[in-house]
Amino acid sequence: MLERFAGTLRESGIAVQIQKTGFLECPAVVLLLDALQALNDPNDSFACASLVTSPLLVESPVAELKIMLESALDHAKESKPGFEHRLIKKLSACCEGLVDKPVSDQLFEVTHNLGLLERVKCFQDFSQYRANILKLQSLAQQFEGQSALTLKTLGVVGKNAAGFQAWLEKTKATIDVQPTANPIADDAIVLST
Repeated sequence: MLERFAGTLRESGIAVQIQKTGFLECPAVVLLLDALQALNDPNDSFACASLVTSPLLVESPVAELKIMLESALDHAKESKPGFEHRLIKKLSACCEGLVDKPVSDQLFEVTHNLGLLERVKCFQDFSQYRANILKLQSLAQQFEGQSALTLKTLGVVGKNAAGFQAWLEKTKATIDVQPTANPIADDAIVLST
């Protein structure tokens, strides 16, 4: 319904931006949170698997999944946990020593080292992905500014990557709106769902 209304406004020459929920489900946000988790806990196989099969980072997620599974089988034969993958190695090498830094610094470095802002340019939703990445970095700074008592009230312990993800989940009702993709479009009407 909102899309039809927006279409009618656009046909009339009126610029329209639709503000939607789903910030935390945005592929770029999911990728960054998985990368943050993989960086801080390389034994988190789910985060690592999600990272190495992300269509934002790899051309063939199925081929990358096959490589990952073959590595996991090789590790199992040697009684070693986990698996190896070039993206995990790259992330670990580029971000060595970063886990002791604030979450906002970790997010910035992960975004930079994965070349995420460049990679998302080829996607139709580039502007929205970019806005969401910037919002996530801003939220990390907001999280770091919270007092220990405020975090404890929410049931969040620690100002680390795990605490940040817990804080995002606890505050989901207030943060899950995607930011305006083009905030410079002063003449646009913003429709909210």
